[in-house]
Amino acid sequence: MAPPAPSRSLEQNSPITTILRQICESYPESSCLRELLQNADDAQASEIEYTLDTRTYEGVPLIHPGLQAYHGPALLVKNNKVFTDSDFDSLASIGDSAKRNYQSPGITHRVCLLIFSRQRPYFHRPSSGMVLQYGGNMYDILQCRESEELQNHLKTFQQAKVDTSRAVDATVIRIPLRTETQAESSKIVNRQATVEEIKKALCDLGREIRAGGMLFLRHVRKATARIDDAILWEARTTGATDEDTKAMSSIPSAFSSMYAAAPNPGQSEECSRSFHVNIEYSEGQSSSLRSFLLQHSMSRSSGDLALDAWARKRKLFPWAAVAAPLDSGELWSSLDDHIIDRIITRRLPVWNTSIGCVPFEQGFFVPDGDLVRDYGNSFRAIHLPLVCLEERMFEKLQQRALGLAIEVRILSPEYLRRFLQKNEQSRKIHDYTPLLLHYCLQDFIDGAVTVEEQSRLRNEFRGICLWPTLDNSSAMLKDEPFLLPRGMEEMALFSSSRKSKTLDLEHLAPPVLAYLQSYAFKEPNVVRQRTIADLDIDWTQIYKIDRPDDQADNRLRKKEDDELLRLIWGWISARCEEADSPPLLSIHNLDSLFLMPLNGCRIRKVVSSRKISLTLVLEDADWMRELWDERVSRPTRSASLVLDTKVLPTRAVKLLVSAATKRADLALTISSDLGSLLAWLADNEIFIVGLSDHQKKILTRQLSLLVYQQGPLLQPEVKQALSGKCCNFPSLVKSLLLLRTSKLPPLWFIQALIIWDRVSSTERVSIGTTSRSIRTIEALPPIPSVPGLAFYAPLDTDEKHLLKFFDLLEKVPLDDLFFEHLIPFIGDPEDSIMAEVKLQLVHFVLDKTSRPSDSFKSNFARFKLMPSSSRSGTNGVQFRPLATMVDPTSTIANLYFEDDDVFPEPAFLQRHHEVLRLCGLTRQLTQPILIERARTFATCSRGKQQLMGKLRALKWLPVTWASGKGFQMASPGIGRALDEKELVDQVQGVFEATVTPEWKAILGWDQVIERPVLLEQLKKSLAHRSRGRVDRVLVYLDDLGDCNFLKQTACILSSHGDYLLPERLLLPGGLLSKYPLAPYLDEVEPSFARKHSKLLKALGIRQDITFDDILNVQNIIIESAQTRGLSNDQLNVVISLLELSTQLQGDSKATATIKIPDTEGRLLPRSEIVCGDPNVTGKMASFSFVSSKVSPDLVARLGLENSFARATRLGIEFEDEDEDEYTPREKLTTTISDTLGRYTVDSTFSEFLANANDCGASQISWILDPCTEGAYESSALLSEELKQLQGSALFVYNNGGKKKK
Repeated sequence: MAPPAPSRSLEQNSPITTILRQICESYPESSCLRELLQNADDAQASEIEYTLDTRTYEGVPLIHPGLQAYHGPALLVKNNKVFTDSDFDSLASIGDSAKRNYQSPGITHRVCLLIFSRQRPYFHRPSSGMVLQYGGNMYDILQCRESEELQNHLKTFQQAKVDTSRAVDATVIRIPLRTETQAESSKIVNRQATVEEIKKALCDLGREIRAGGMLFLRHVRKATARIDDAILWEARTTGATDEDTKAMSSIPSAFSSMYAAAPNPGQSEECSRSFHVNIEYSEGQSSSLRSFLLQHSMSRSSGDLALDAWARKRKLFPWAAVAAPLDSGELWSSLDDHIIDRIITRRLPVWNTSIGCVPFEQGFFVPDGDLVRDYGNSFRAIHLPLVCLEERMFEKLQQRALGLAIEVRILSPEYLRRFLQKNEQSRKIHDYTPLLLHYCLQDFIDGAVTVEEQSRLRNEFRGICLWPTLDNSSAMLKDEPFLLPRGMEEMALFSSSRKSKTLDLEHLAPPVLAYLQSYAFKEPNVVRQRTIADLDIDWTQIYKIDRPDDQADNRLRKKEDDELLRLIWGWISARCEEADSPPLLSIHNLDSLFLMPLNGCRIRKVVSSRKISLTLVLEDADWMRELWDERVSRPTRSASLVLDTKVLPTRAVKLLVSAATKRADLALTISSDLGSLLAWLADNEIFIVGLSDHQKKILTRQLSLLVYQQGPLLQPEVKQALSGKCCNFPSLVKSLLLLRTSKLPPLWFIQALIIWDRVSSTERVSIGTTSRSIRTIEALPPIPSVPGLAFYAPLDTDEKHLLKFFDLLEKVPLDDLFFEHLIPFIGDPEDSIMAEVKLQLVHFVLDKTSRPSDSFKSNFARFKLMPSSSRSGTNGVQFRPLATMVDPTSTIANLYFEDDDVFPEPAFLQRHHEVLRLCGLTRQLTQPILIERARTFATCSRGKQQLMGKLRALKWLPVTWASGKGFQMASPGIGRALDEKELVDQVQGVFEATVTPEWKAILGWDQVIERPVLLEQLKKSLAHRSRGRVDRVLVYLDDLGDCNFLKQTACILSSHGDYLLPERLLLPGGLLSKYPLAPYLDEVEPSFARKHSKLLKALGIRQDITFDDILNVQNIIIESAQTRGLSNDQLNVVISLLELSTQLQGDSKATATIKIPDTEGRLLPRSEIVCGDPNVTGKMASFSFVSSKVSPDLVARLGLENSFARATRLGIEFEDEDEDEYTPREKLTTTISDTLGRYTVDSTFSEFLANANDCGASQISWILDPCTEGAYESSALLSEELKQLQGSALFVYNNGGKKKK
């Protein structure tokens, strides 16, 4: 059976004016201006302008006579976007906005004028023939431009500064102010709206915007308010940086993607954006700038899949946005508990810190107070996410977190240490290191950390750059501990060594320094004090020596370094005196250091790697002190090695005296140690020479006493070394001449000096050099006194005792005496007497030698021992080396002229001919002889014409070849002189000697080098990249002229070091230096260009680049990139081509041929390329976007078309839904839900009671039907939808009668 038909249908509705009145009563008066601002943002407008037009416009006819009442003062609101059909539809919807202070608005946009009314009865006049339809009438401005009525209406929009004669990409809303007459009959708001009220509302809106009223808008970035033509205020929001601006713009698309049914793989369940926004606000003559940190967060996962699907369908994912003012600490002062709980549990990044907004779990919380005041700047420097809260808010946060069982990270030294371990910024905070280190150590200093925990917690300091070091940086504790100076004096002493490992006391807070110096923190793995063992590293950094690579044992020292030496030895002495310090004897770290100051402003190493001379250490009371002071007071320069004790502290001298006899490798001696003192005296002969007879006697006596006391105790090897190597004692010399010789053999031990007088038959002569006692050689000719060789006889008991103890007499072989002492001393005599002495000695030695040994031959060749006699009849004896003498009986004698001084003296040759032949008298032709003869012929004129023909054809010149042939004899035709080596050495041989011009003419080397030879030399020089040879050949060819053939040779040096063809090069100083095109086109290397300027001009190398050059390079790149696309290097060259094309003034056709790189590495014509964001959808995704490596400035100069401009030009529709799909749409049910949400349950009963009273009821009752036995029968109902209403319900009954109304 079908359900019965209704007797009457009642449509549930309410007058629009009633709904608007209720809405207006629910909104504050100023909400209209904010609503208009929101409307502009919804329309994606970037600018909005409010204009209070105070004028009244006259003019008839009008579209409807009743509209004249609305041509008075009005508010005009203009934005730079065009209304869509949906925007017009929303104006007719119920829940639009609060229209409190206006009547019958007019709207003009692009080409349309809409005259709108919310009160239909006022304009419903059918008899007039003009009906203003419910909601409003729309007119096409351009089609009706001839209409006088329409133009009269458009006059009221002129203050908005729009041209109504054409289509305008803007929307202007004109809202007339309600007059007193209109207010009396208004069914919405019966109150007049005055100009002053609207002006005040505009001022209030400006203050709201200044305080952040535009922060959460998605599109509007600029707002202006005017009263007629005068600007009231102006506001603008901008990103603090380009990155902030990009983040602001990305919010709509980023949050829109959260609603995708199938999210991208790996896409996070949350989307968050943080950025820094500035609000620039000006009002009158004043202006301000406020900064905010904004955080937008959206989550699409609640853990309930059904709830997530429901929220996605309705676009109701939770979206939280918070703005934190950077110039105020009042952000969190008014938050209630519920909001705080939500912020904590949802992990929203809204907690304001110096690095931006962070989630709860990332922040470190502190109450505002002394900690922030003392350490705030330091915390900001390390980018610590510190959240500073008022005391009341801090306590509230702790309470709420406790209730949620969530820990609040209250900043502590332990937290800060852990943060710094992970934070790279801590390496750049040297200025804040003292405070940060103080805070990090606070729990240690205060004793809050037990001794057992210290070792574990100390690991927290590893990886933290907090330790202030002398290099003005903050260092990190790694494998090596830091060095803690004992005081400012020690820090100054070591200030130039290991700065990065030495703590700077000036940057340590006093409590920190005191703690580090205590026992609690003196752990070897964290911080320690310097010891003597550190000097092997530190001293080389503190004390700089000249020529550090020199291996000399001692060096000159600067006088100004004496104070440094005094300080370091004072420091060493202090360390040795410490109870736990090892003695100096066991410390070998000092061995290689220059620490020993010597007399004569010298310094030596503590221990040398090789044998060195001993250094004498003299204390003030030493018996040798008087001898030394007397000696050095004389002007004679002393080379003796004596420790300069005046530089050292007294305790340092005592330290060295104590170590001298216990460590032989220190090479120190004292006057009370016989062995080392004798060794020192042996090596310091000049000291003995300067002593007087009395002083020598004192020295001899002291040595004799030491021999008596310590001689028997000397080790046998020491005594043997002294006696066998120190042979400098006196004896008699045969004849009246004195015999003195140098040391033989060279001594490995320090030489002892003799202090006795040497005796001759007539006088006593003091010996001041090392000497050897030798036996007289029988029949030895008279010889001069040779230093270092003498015969000695003891003069007193002390001398006799010393001679006997050391057994110092020896026999010297004749060869050794002759070659090692006599001949080196005589040398090349200048007077005839000494020459005769030398000749007699040579006769004596050769007469004694019948079969010369190899050593004799070698020694005989070392000296000038051959007397020569010129065949021209010169007198006197001249000595020449054996190697330069020629046997006159040999065949090579014919190479010499008769007056060449190369033949031995005839009598000498006849007497010793056999021995000389065995010793190697020259008899055969050798290379040196050939070279010497060539040089001789080159400098003389004898026989030149006769020899010219033979010399040119004969292979007689020794030349060298660079091609691997080595040394060969060659004719002049295949060689050149040394000065032309770089012109031919890769092709021909080179005579390694200087040749005169005259001799060059003889050899034919004065002729021009043949071009084939030069070209081959150039080719090989280029292959070897020998720039010197290339330059020399090019200069030579340039001087010859006609170098056009070089255009086909890659011989010009580019600025990148390559040799290129001339056609690929330009002169330096042009645009290529700024926009390089290598390797396709380059500039000539500057020094090469200066050297070869004439050649470059002849080869036609230009200064400036042309469009043809640019196009040639472009074509080469296009051809090479056809298959694989542009490489990074090619892309850089292409960008340089674009830069150059904008710099050159060329014709438009040539400019148009320049191609632009796209995002896929292709080169495309300019007409196919657009600029803009390539991440677009729809048809615009098919556009070819310019490569991201092309700078925005270059894009602007190239004049590339914007992607949106091209889409508009081509009629391609924009896909707006990507930006708008997250915006919830308002429905009637939404309006009802909103109304119910603003009323409590109790107020519902009051409303029923009021309704009963309105209909005249005298009784009312409420009945609650709980349906305890279940819902009522629902198998047959009027509608299936009514099944859900068959359950529990509330009945309201009154005895009044409802009227039809």
